[in-house]
Amino acid sequence: MLSVVARPAMWTYLILAAIASLAVAKPELPPVGFQATVMAGFLFGQLWLVAIWAAVGRAPRLIRAMGLLLGMLVGSAIVCRLDGEQSMERFREGLGPMLLVVSPVFVPALLTKIVLDWKKVGSTEQMRFPLKELLGWMTVVAAASWLLNAGDFGLLEHSPPTFRLLLAAGVAAGVAGAVCHRDAIPLSFKVASVALALVAVGCCLKIGSIKPPNNFLWGAVGGGLYLVIAFILRGYDDRSFSRRLEASRRVQQSLALSEHD
Repeated sequence: MLSVVARPAMWTYLILAAIASLAVAKPELPPVGFQATVMAGFLFGQLWLVAIWAAVGRAPRLIRAMGLLLGMLVGSAIVCRLDGEQSMERFREGLGPMLLVVSPVFVPALLTKIVLDWKKVGSTEQMRFPLKELLGWMTVVAAASWLLNAGDFGLLEHSPPTFRLLLAAGVAAGVAGAVCHRDAIPLSFKVASVALALVAVGCCLKIGSIKPPNNFLWGAVGGGLYLVIAFILRGYDDRSFSRRLEASRRVQQSLALSEHD
């Protein structure tokens, strides 16, 4: 992954969005209204981005797994702050919805990465675990087991339309995010994948007659917009970085020719 210096626009956007979400996350925020919808959009977008990074990022897999778990823990803490109930029990209950938000994104993104890497020899990650990683993976597995046991998954029973919305939007975001993350894929194909993802979500909402609470619906829309802006800025930074490298290479070639003369 390129450094912060190589992608200044994207990282500036992510940092400002994180600061804005913390500013909106006030205790006992009303469950409906503009602020709640904005907060839902920030939360969905940031969790989806972390899930896509965990699935297709270039960082070591252990770091990505720990980052995904940390993202769910932070998301549950934000939900506790919004509810104004700072208790361990409420924190544990909030882990279930966080898992339902990231899972529909992480799994399709990972499967998309595997499909795109299928014909590339040696491109897929080796399923080998060095001895120094075992302790870290034991910690990750233990934390994941705790998440499954402690989380409240009542959303599946009490609000099936909301879960179906998260499933449809998550799958679309995961596939489109994995495609947009690939540097070798043409920009036109990335735009087409995003458009198809939006059409697929709309068809799911229409065919399945999904009518979730407005906060979740517009929150999912805001989360998708958050991802689109992040990937647009990522592409802009990558093109700018490539132009700077090309200009630097030309300058070095000119200097080399002048010294030779």
